[in-house]
Amino acid sequence: MTQRIGFVGIGQIGRPLVESMLRGGLVPTVFDVDQTAVQQVVELGAKGAGSLADVAGASDIVGICVPADAHVKSVLDGPDGLFAHLSPGAVVAVHSTVLPETIEWASASGVACGVTIVEACLTGGPVAAAEGRTTFLLGGDPAALAAIDPILNACGETLVYAGSLGNANLLKVCLNLQTYVTHLGIAEAIRLAKAFSLPVEGLKQAMRANEQLGQMSEAFFGLHELPREVLDDANVVTMRRRSGAIVDKDLELMRLIADSRGVDVPARDVAASEFYRTYLLSAETDGGSAKSTK
Repeated sequence: MTQRIGFVGIGQIGRPLVESMLRGGLVPTVFDVDQTAVQQVVELGAKGAGSLADVAGASDIVGICVPADAHVKSVLDGPDGLFAHLSPGAVVAVHSTVLPETIEWASASGVACGVTIVEACLTGGPVAAAEGRTTFLLGGDPAALAAIDPILNACGETLVYAGSLGNANLLKVCLNLQTYVTHLGIAEAIRLAKAFSLPVEGLKQAMRANEQLGQMSEAFFGLHELPREVLDDANVVTMRRRSGAIVDKDLELMRLIADSRGVDVPARDVAASEFYRTYLLSAETDGGSAKSTK
């Protein structure tokens, strides 16, 4: 029997994932609080849903790609959430980067309604998602993970099994730590080069030749090459603030997780303290949670 697929969260990563599903022959039923985003992928062939209940009623498997822990809980819980409307036997794949405790809560809550939770954390960025080359970090029961093979096959290139529930998000936090420290190093190298009127393009060329720039790092490098008028464009500012909020959230997750095991991660604290300068953001971008240190 063909499995019916639902997807919640048509954002910077969610939209290209849905596009990859469509190219792979899947027709997901999609929902987002931004119905304009829903309509855009409906025009590409997806089925639009007006509510989470509509997604649940049309799906055996649902992927969730929303920004943070509170959003995951909101999508799953309550009278309007997925748990209240999914049929027993359904599988929910959480793609969001969240605390392991959130995954544990979701799993325990799902048991009561016969719904299984798995982790399928994403890495690789929007370009990889659009090209069907996403790396998935997987956590949970292997048999349950097999149910989401249609999504993984359509969207993924590399699958990494992290072990039991919660481990995939822990592994994603470790990976993000390296990513954001790399971003800090790139930003400071560019700042220093500009101070001496050195060719920034030459710096990028040398980094690329040394294999210091992967696809995601090179995309970040490009942020620092944009002219001021582009950076200050209202639409670009909105996009940068949205991306910055995710980075800020991830840095705070690193602090919480490291503190829970007494692990010293000083690079995280430096990356957090330099958050605004690294991502060329102003202090009013967010509430400043990541900037707190031990």
